Amino acid sequence: MLTDLELMIKEKNAVIHIDELPKIEIAKIEALQIFQNIISNALKYAKSNVPAEIYIKSELLPATGNLYGTNEDCCKITITDNGIGFDESYMNKIFNMFQRLHGKGEYEGTGIGLAIVKKIIEKYNGTITAKSRENEGATFIITLPLHQNVLSMASSK
Repeated sequence: MLTDLELMIKEKNAVIHIDELPKIEIAKIEALQIFQNIISNALKYAKSNVPAEIYIKSELLPATGNLYGTNEDCCKITITDNGIGFDESYMNKIFNMFQRLHGKGEYEGTGIGLAIVKKIIEKYNGTITAKSRENEGATFIITLPLHQNVLSMASSK
């Protein structure tokens, strides 16, 4: 997963800490797309004077009593960085296609990365949100069922 981002990781003197992640029923290429898009954003929006640090952690959420309206065991994955962050009042905007919080001259990108991530996660009956403060980094919170119900997958296509 990180080999595609190797150059950016070196440029930003980044350190990426990855906890062991559970096995989730999701196509490998789509899982890679999720992580690559979020990690590349963390690198792109890293502070210029501080080495980038990214933490990827997971937590199992049992089906009984989880807050995500599912009867399946879920996994909560958090991806936290120490970058420039964003104002949470723009939360809805960051997951929309072609939406950017910064001008094209400030940071590269098309504004589709997080929209793709959200589409993939929703395809697998999951959720994504974020927490952030300007100049304090961002945390993306992904929740996905460990197992996919074949009938709900067929109806969501």
